[in-house]
Amino acid sequence: MRLLFWFLAWAPLWVAAAFSRLVSWIWWCIVPYRKTLAIKNFSLAFPGLPPGPALRESLASMILSVAELQHELRKPKIRLEFTGFEPLVERSKNGKGSLVLTGHGGAWELLGLAASRNLGLPLTVIVRHISSPAVQSMISRLRATSGLAVLPPENSFFMASKALAEGRVVVFLLDQRHNSGLAVPFFGRPALTSKALALLAKRSGAPVFGGWARREGRGHHHFELWGPLDTQGRTQEDTEKFMEFTQKRIVERPAHWLWLHDRWKDSGEIA
Repeated sequence: MRLLFWFLAWAPLWVAAAFSRLVSWIWWCIVPYRKTLAIKNFSLAFPGLPPGPALRESLASMILSVAELQHELRKPKIRLEFTGFEPLVERSKNGKGSLVLTGHGGAWELLGLAASRNLGLPLTVIVRHISSPAVQSMISRLRATSGLAVLPPENSFFMASKALAEGRVVVFLLDQRHNSGLAVPFFGRPALTSKALALLAKRSGAPVFGGWARREGRGHHHFELWGPLDTQGRTQEDTEKFMEFTQKRIVERPAHWLWLHDRWKDSGEIA
């Protein structure tokens, strides 16, 4: 794994892109890790679309994103565009904390790096631990280099509240399963979703912005921010709205989301 990361870090991006496409085809044809799950997820969300092209593009994009992230840290040359970030930057300059909803779309790790380094935003990100030690080590090192503070999804509500009170931008990725979360509709099926963002917004009164990363090509990314989003202070309803926002972003670019995750596992049925 370390050899793979070294290769992605030092290979030209066109070589990394070709390698990413090759690996996606090998995954699809020979080593179908979580392929059945990915096909099931995609087909239920987009019954009218063939899953193969989108799922291969999704995996290739994720692998290429690792190369782009390391290239950007070593010698910045990735084309990064920002839309709608002005209100968030202004609040940060005035020492006001903010909340951001985002997900595993496009180059999500690069979004954190770019927002911290290029826009000067003090980010605290709520993310789960990665099961692979090698991947976790690499990602942790990159996050530390870019100045991101990281909190786990479990038992970190107090620390997230403290970061918000200190004027930091607290980021939640709600598009992964949270086993003790609320069951809310997501592509027509119940999905267990953390209620922490809705609770923190309610208790703090801080605005919630919606952010998403879009790949526009090799070495070219567009980061967009919406909001503040409309929240009512009702945990269930606000969490449902957050997942509606996430679903809209995925529908715009189905091939650029993390379909390998078992998002709907053990979520029951929609009443």
